[in-house]
Amino acid sequence: IKGILDWALPRYGFARGDRTAATTVRFAPVADGRTPGMRADIRRDWSTGDLPGTVAGDSVDLDGHRVNWHITPANPVADLDLGGGELVVWGGDLKPAGTVSGGGRLSLRHRSDFETRGYADAARLAVEVLDAGRFVNRGAITGPVDLTARGNGQAVLAFEGASFTLAAGSTLTLEGVTAGFAG
Repeated sequence: IKGILDWALPRYGFARGDRTAATTVRFAPVADGRTPGMRADIRRDWSTGDLPGTVAGDSVDLDGHRVNWHITPANPVADLDLGGGELVVWGGDLKPAGTVSGGGRLSLRHRSDFETRGYADAARLAVEVLDAGRFVNRGAITGPVDLTARGNGQAVLAFEGASFTLAAGSTLTLEGVTAGFAG
């Protein structure tokens, strides 16, 4: 079967999946219409031809795109650069072990779980926690952040020694949610 995969996968635009070194996996949807161009689970739309987290230590660069995320990476990712784009987490886990940067929009919905080690970028980050989404900060948030949590969402603003500082012009909106500080 290995021989068939080695022959067939590259011809249809898929990587063989033998990557062993961590790299920055950039979202780069194909322009030929064969993919919707916004789903995180389509290997063809990533610069490496495989999914972020295929190798431990991969970083993710959304390159300013809108990406619907509903996967849990096989290995933790290192850094996440939104690049001014929009990341809609519809389920699954995304817990970058490194920095979150680039500003943009982060929307957590439908039993999604997102953890950050803080946010210090100068670009504004808009976070929306809805429909059983869960946001956990395990670092220092000091950059401009607009965080809105509604309904069944959970927002842990600072967990076990972390801090959440509302920078000038930032907003925090909580409506009928579980929110607070832990530890």
